[in-house]
Amino acid sequence: MLQTHLTSHPNTPCPAIARFAVDVALTAQALELRYIVSGDIETLRIPPRGDAVFTDELWRHTCFELFIANEADSSYLEFNFSPSGAWAAYHFSSYRTGMTPFANIVPPRISITRSNTELQLTSVIALDELTLPDRLLGITAVLERESGTLSYWALGHPVGKPDFHSKKGFLLRVNGGQHPSIGSVVTLG
Repeated sequence: MLQTHLTSHPNTPCPAIARFAVDVALTAQALELRYIVSGDIETLRIPPRGDAVFTDELWRHTCFELFIANEADSSYLEFNFSPSGAWAAYHFSSYRTGMTPFANIVPPRISITRSNTELQLTSVIALDELTLPDRLLGITAVLERESGTLSYWALGHPVGKPDFHSKKGFLLRVNGGQHPSIGSVVTLG
């Protein structure tokens, strides 16, 4: 298991959050992400638990995200996980173009634990439909405050406005091999 940390985009700070860690575990069967947000959780707008269904536009509110990019071409996948249990997945043929739902997969298992000082969202994605060797991962999140203000969190942010779709923010590499593991951190270009 690898633990890494997300930082807020400089233009969208969220002083109520003291720490944002993500645990990443990869086996031959599944990719597991545990997002751990520490701070004044009561200041965040967190949707109530609901059905675990495919839902568009989850990123407009508190949402945890994963991007999986193919190093060999410009295609990539985007996964969205809501604390409500709703999820979404999309395939893009290139940067922000050719978006199609990637819904014919085993739905990710999403679980939530919450206190006044910590929110944990765990998502487990079955790898039946995915191949991960030689891929880049972008791990991101949108946190909505009770005021409606959004803050954008990522492993790293490219220069300019928040842009989770830029491969410059896909900073974890999945190495090939019989039992893939999360490998080296790629530096921002």
